[in-house]
Amino acid sequence: TWLDVNYEWIRYRFVPAGTTGVAQPCDVGIQHPLKLAIKELQHEDIVAETLTQLTAGRTADKIRLDVTKGTLRDRSVRWVVEAYKLINKPDIVQKVCSILADQYCYSDPIIFPSSPAGQHMYHTS
Repeated sequence: TWLDVNYEWIRYRFVPAGTTGVAQPCDVGIQHPLKLAIKELQHEDIVAETLTQLTAGRTADKIRLDVTKGTLRDRSVRWVVEAYKLINKPDIVQKVCSILADQYCYSDPIIFPSSPAGQHMYHTS
């Protein structure tokens, strides 16, 4: 492949199916809670906008959510910032780091076992 020809020092590692939580602890430990928090914040906005319209006397069949670019742009920034605040807790990061520490020893090379300069990259704490 192109990668093999141009970057022969990169060695692939097979990751078996169903091992995301073990092989990629950040995906399960950080990204999943972040995405879940974003979805919950989106849901809050949908409920609030719907309730506002219902309270104003609009019937359920006439409710229309504002999905214009400007509204979604402004809301999406708030969703990401607020979700980050919700998951930015030392215990979450420490849990992921402890999973990583259990999986790798200090001499375990990561994706690039050797670079063109002959250097090695290793996991460290």
